[in-house]
Amino acid sequence: VPEDETREVVVASDRGWSNTGLRVEAGKRYELRAVGRFSIADEPRVWYSEAGGLSFRYAQGKPIGRLVASIRDDRPTGRSSMLDVFDVGLSKRFVPERGGTLYLRINDDWGQLADNRGALRVSIERKEKE
Repeated sequence: VPEDETREVVVASDRGWSNTGLRVEAGKRYELRAVGRFSIADEPRVWYSEAGGLSFRYAQGKPIGRLVASIRDDRPTGRSSMLDVFDVGLSKRFVPERGGTLYLRINDDWGQLADNRGALRVSIERKEKE
């Protein structure tokens, strides 16, 4: 994404990691903004969420329904860079320490994705340095 140009991606709630197709560069500033509403469970009733998540149940230490991100490192390090997950929620400004491909997902237990419905629209913008 060139500076101050926005790209939009869709992150489905019933999928795992979504490849944004965007390579982020170390030391550059990015801003993510998420909009949308989706369901995160069917039983005992439908639970609706937005990108901020639902704080009454957690998966991997974060609220279910929360938008999270990871950067798949370009350099092989022996350890999966996908294990380094960071919160996005409704919005996030960040400066990556390393370059790589940006992945997004809606946080939920891996075995609980099938009952999720809907998606988020996430805008990704590379910002000028402040």
